Amino acid sequence: GYGRHEEAPRHAQRYSVSRLGLPNLLIRKHLPRKCLEPMITIRPFKEADLLAMCDIWNEVVEAANAFPQEEPLDITTGKAFFLEQSASVVALEGADILGLYIIHPNNVGRCSHIANGSYAVSHKARGKGVGRLLVEDSLARSKALGFRGLQFNAVVDSNQGARHLYEDRG
Repeated sequence: GYGRHEEAPRHAQRYSVSRLGLPNLLIRKHLPRKCLEPMITIRPFKEADLLAMCDIWNEVVEAANAFPQEEPLDITTGKAFFLEQSASVVALEGADILGLYIIHPNNVGRCSHIANGSYAVSHKARGKGVGRLLVEDSLARSKALGFRGLQFNAVVDSNQGARHLYEDRG
């Protein structure tokens, strides 16, 4: 892990997550060290991540309660889809991909300064704060990419967890 005086590489962010799902940065002074594991790394995707990314994306698509897409991704369509985004990012615990997000311009021309984000968390990782970490990272990353805002405009009404998270972020 990254010690107190070491910095993570610029392309990856590491967070310790407590059972409460709060980033280490917020809770380090308030909880014992044993509550700060496991480490979750957030980084841009690599080609080796595609199978797990497609599985997680398709899990959300097939649930039909979060994404507008109806067709699942395979490795070929998934690779093209994730490469065409402004950013495609994964959250990992060790080598296991827990979730991902994509960001891209919300619209074209004079509206391209606002980003749009989509998030997918594996059913195995829900309730661990992974979604919150992905949203926090996407806010910082979209700003670094030059976007002036990030809009959550394709949220299905029945997706209460996402709605709560986005409303909490303002």
